[in-house]
Amino acid sequence: QNKAANAEDEVKVAILLKPNEPKYHKLLADCLLQQSKHDPALCEYRTTLELKPDVPDAGDIKNKIDYLKQVL
Repeated sequence: QNKAANAEDEVKVAILLKPNEPKYHKLLADCLLQQSKHDPALCEYRTTLELKPDVPDAGDIKNKIDYLKQVL
């Protein structure tokens, strides 16, 4: 849990430096999901797809979005 929180902080800094980088938003979403922070994770996955709809793992991201919609 602590590692995910530390990673969350690091990725947030990266997003401050490059806010339009989809990979950072996906990494943040993964960290948030690992910590059961479902609302912000959903937002970050959506942001990832908005920034780059054809991201290589778009199918996986869409599955996570569907899962989070069911959980919330």
